[in-house]
Order: sequence, then C-alpha cells, then structure tokens
Amino acid sequence: MDLAEFRQYCPWLNHFTPQLNLADGLLTAAQVLDRNRNEHGNVWARFRSETEFASYPVNYWKTNSRFLRRAGESGCCLFIRDSRDSTRTHVLGNNYPLGDGSCLGTTIPLTDNRPGDPTPSREEWFATLNSMFWVFPEDGINTGFVERLRLATPGSALCRVRISTRMLTDEQLLQRVRLSAINGGGSNGACARGTSTYKPISEWFGWPPREIGLRDGLPANLCASLQDRGGLPIERV
Repeated sequence: MDLAEFRQYCPWLNHFTPQLNLADGLLTAAQVLDRNRNEHGNVWARFRSETEFASYPVNYWKTNSRFLRRAGESGCCLFIRDSRDSTRTHVLGNNYPLGDGSCLGTTIPLTDNRPGDPTPSREEWFATLNSMFWVFPEDGINTGFVERLRLATPGSALCRVRISTRMLTDEQLLQRVRLSAINGGGSNGACARGTSTYKPISEWFGWPPREIGLRDGLPANLCASLQDRGGLPIERV
C-alpha cells in the first residue's frame, strides 16, 4: 500500500482515553510506565476490581498480560498511579482475550513471519504490544473496547483524540504507523502471531487491518504542531 492510499482509506486515526495531557504527548503503555516509576524503579498499580495499589518493577507490566486471574473483565483495566500527583491515575486498558498470557506460544503459536528469524518469547511479544499507541480508523472503532474503558472511568466520560493522517508527513507515517491482521491478541483461531504482523504501510497489502498502532506514540512537539493546524481535535464522548 502506498501513502496516498492509506490517507484515502484512513483520513483520521481515533484514540479513546479517560484523561489526556498533550504536554506529555500521546504515550504508549511502556512510556506511561517509564514516566511514573519511582527512584527504586517501581510503579504503583491496581486493577479496577482492587482497592489498594501495589508496587511492581517498572518492566513487569511491559512484558506480562494485564490480567487479574478469576476477576473477569473487572480485573482487566490496570490503573497506574501518577508519580508526581498521587490523586491522578493512568488507565492502561487490558489484555482480557489473552488471559494470563500462557496461551501465547502454546494454543496460539508465535512467529515473526520472516523465514530464518527466531520466534519471539511471550515477554518480547508483550513488549511489542506495549510499545504501540493504539488507534482505530473512523469506520473500525471497537465499541466493546470503548464501553469497557468507559466502565473504568470515573464519571464515564472519555476523551476522543482524532489524528489527521493528511497532516502527518510521509516520513512520520512510515516511521510510526504499523498495521496488523491480528484482532484481540489472537483468540479468534486465526494464524500464528508474531511481531512482524505489525507492518509499516509500505509492506501492507489489502484493507482494512484489524489493528493499527503508532510505534512509540507521538511526541509532545508533534502533538502541539498538529493541534495548532487543526489536525488533532479532542472531544468528550
């Protein structure tokens, strides 16, 4: 697929979040964890069904499924306590379809889909997921995901961020956009899962993808530039 086709098929990318601070940019889960670790290299986290925060090594939730065993979907939205403001939390969402992640490499085969390359470990697989800032095309918003996120949000009000692909340069699109045939981590019985299923636009054939990620999110200076030009509208939904 070339860039003109991508912009035609997907003029806007959509992201939903309980809170937003564009001064930080649009952050991946890994970046949220890194920004909120303390001097000991730990973060404070809890699931929606829990009342108390617990301390975890910062890399733990980058490489493990965000899933609380036997808690159902109420145990799947992970809150991270802000290291600068203890009254503020960040919601990282969940890996509910993957359970505790033990299905990866067992009932769900792992591959990077490139002959001769080694199979990724579960930890490498989750690290790839958490290095993406996840977005939806206009006609492909997962309403179930949005409603689960709304349940985890005080007051149930979400922010929808829309990112104009026409206002991102060719280089920015090629560097950051990754397209995937995977939906929900692979619990739908399809083919083996691997990191190279997250392909740059130039390697993608066919539309639509099931998932779209922005590798390493969008930095604050790029967000400010897009917003100044009308390419990053935000609304409460």
